[in-house]
Amino acid sequence: VAGDMPSFVKEKGDFQHVIRILNTNIEGKRTVLYALTKIKGVGRRFGDVMLKRAGIDKRKRAGELSAEEIEKVVQVLANPQNYDIPSWMFNRRKDYKTGKDLHLN
Repeated sequence: VAGDMPSFVKEKGDFQHVIRILNTNIEGKRTVLYALTKIKGVGRRFGDVMLKRAGIDKRKRAGELSAEEIEKVVQVLANPQNYDIPSWMFNRRKDYKTGKDLHLN
């Protein structure tokens, strides 16, 4: 059937096999916690805290995330200090140029 979307983009039931977050392809079959570790600067511990702050179940599959949930993950990752993530979890504490605690991704 020519009018259908390719199977790797969408499937019946709104499951996405590939999600693009911060210029990184995320595999939809993996759980959100482990799928986010593909993003540079996100490990299991930081991903766990990030998902808790975003209010997303970490056992959910990445392909089941809605557009609002994906946007919330991007917001938390872009500004983790605004979501009460402790500064000791950032990957660049006390930056040598600015003196601020940053999390680079």
